[in-house]
Amino acid sequence: MTADAVGCDAAQARAEILHRWYDGRLREWRWDLEAVRNMPVLGRMVPFLAEFLLRLPKETCTALGWAACMGPVFRMDELAAASGEPSGKTERLLSKAAELC
Repeated sequence: MTADAVGCDAAQARAEILHRWYDGRLREWRWDLEAVRNMPVLGRMVPFLAEFLLRLPKETCTALGWAACMGPVFRMDELAAASGEPSGKTERLLSKAAELC
């Protein structure tokens, strides 16, 4: 399904579509904004992302929502403060999303 949507294996599709990584040294999520801007529009991107999000625990989706509000680069301690959760818990929640990518 997911692989059919983008024409390649699922792991490669996630890496190509999400263009993001967690910088453990800086404890920040990073996005390759230029790569995102240059991505072709895929008609099946919404179903692909919905499938991805549905596999995550509700708390992780909430943490991702806070992260999305913070923008393409943020510090984990700032995200934790914004969400009202301890930094360690916030990091664990986001790591669940990273494990699926």
